[in-house]
Amino acid sequence: TNCQLTILLDASATMGAPAGGVSKIDYARYVAASLAYLANQQRDAAGLIVFDDEVRHYVPPSTRQGQLHRLLHGIEHAEPHARTDYAKPFHHFQQSMKRRGIVVVLSDFFADPEVIVKTVEPLRYRGNDVVLFHILHPLELRPRFDGPVILVDVETNESMEVTPAYAQDEYPAKIDAHVAELQSKARGAGMYYYLARTDKPLDGALR
Repeated sequence: TNCQLTILLDASATMGAPAGGVSKIDYARYVAASLAYLANQQRDAAGLIVFDDEVRHYVPPSTRQGQLHRLLHGIEHAEPHARTDYAKPFHHFQQSMKRRGIVVVLSDFFADPEVIVKTVEPLRYRGNDVVLFHILHPLELRPRFDGPVILVDVETNESMEVTPAYAQDEYPAKIDAHVAELQSKARGAGMYYYLARTDKPLDGALR
């Protein structure tokens, strides 16, 4: 059967934060481009919404000639800036949706898991399958510091001092709890969840 795929790509500032290796925005681009290619090969309609605190780019789902090029162009030019507002792209999606299908959300999900799931959950009510790709850099899961450092939030410019002891002992428990809560709440709402680390091959995410 034919399927409609809509890819929601988070291009907020945190997605481009430098940390070495493959950036989160690049990894998200790779996943998005791969899914667009697979949909095109199967002659399925695919669309794209690039967002931060606004919808920055929108390609309506289609199977017409040149659609893959339009999708890849939008993915390639998704540049991180501004803050994240999940409500706006999902409202935009609901307004433009004509048929149910698969909705893929690519984001680092640095927000309260309950707020994220409550914002995304209405997409499930219309019969869509929703997949959350939680994209994180390995240093966001297990940071390594030789001494005290000042970390600056790229979206708010707020700063805080972090010690190696906190990074090694307290922080891992907090990020693990955040991941576990988002996974639990997403699955409880009938959504699929996958933690995609930027140091891991794409095949796990694509499967």
